[in-house]
Amino acid sequence: MKNSIHHTGVITWIARILTFLFAGFLSIFSLDVFSEAKGILDTAIDLFMHMIPSILLLLALIIAWRWERIGSMIYFGLGIFYIFETWGKIHWSGIALIASPVFIIAILFAVSGFQKIKIKQD
Repeated sequence: MKNSIHHTGVITWIARILTFLFAGFLSIFSLDVFSEAKGILDTAIDLFMHMIPSILLLLALIIAWRWERIGSMIYFGLGIFYIFETWGKIHWSGIALIASPVFIIAILFAVSGFQKIKIKQD
């Protein structure tokens, strides 16, 4: 039983760390707003718009930190939403590059959440 608790914690922390890393990766793409010659307000608005995906991932992490299964559903929903929003607009490999990590994080949180339920039942 103690070993199961340890594995659940490891899986949870892997999902949390992956979320931080992936949000950071997505945030790198928002730096292109500084290459354009715009005013401070327009640049700030553009930066916020580019940061929305990272913000959504981090908001989902706040929820998943406490409720892994609910967070898993949110991540899964974000992945599906991204696929529907970008289908036909960009190459499928670009869609896979962004959506796959989100689904992996969703699976990790789901596994962690269901393992905690199993441990409580034992």
